[in-house]
Amino acid sequence: MRRKHTDHAKASSIDPYLGHNPLLRRSDRVQARTKSIVVTLMILMLPLSAWFAMTTLSVQTDRVSEQQHSRHSVTATTTADANPTTLAQSDVSVQTTTTVDATWTYAGVDHQGQISAVSGSPAGTETDIWVNDNGILSMQPLTHGDAVAAALFTGIGSLLTVHLLLYGLYAAYRFHLDNQRESEWDLAIKNFMDGNSLS
Repeated sequence: MRRKHTDHAKASSIDPYLGHNPLLRRSDRVQARTKSIVVTLMILMLPLSAWFAMTTLSVQTDRVSEQQHSRHSVTATTTADANPTTLAQSDVSVQTTTTVDATWTYAGVDHQGQISAVSGSPAGTETDIWVNDNGILSMQPLTHGDAVAAALFTGIGSLLTVHLLLYGLYAAYRFHLDNQRESEWDLAIKNFMDGNSLS
């Protein structure tokens, strides 16, 4: 008898939800299975997030390589004073740059447009800008650091998003089961009191 009880205890210690514990309700087993599924999905999300990160890094690296060859640094010369805007003169904030007309030359062709310059700088101020192969004003090219940052953001962001979503769903389902168990307890207590009433 003692050996049989010991064997049952060992089986329960491995996974108490696989044993025939009479104290475990159906909702307890459902919650345990749900938790196992959620944990498994969280673990499986690790390599998937790593794949997202590596894919993003590959794409961003290609963009870095393309932009390093298609973006060019030239010197632009402002053709007007960089007067601060009304917002720059307000008490709330101080604007350090403003938009001003300027000209620049790329591949022997003159171009003109508006660039950002330091507020208060006079006409004729030279500022380094970036242009594309057509000499049109463009953004600064991406760097390898930008590519790595984007990859980390994608990988970690996707991992945290899925983990929070799974945990939120599990927490909501557990809350539902807790309410169900409380209702079952209330009903059982009511039935017990009704069945053992002295009146």
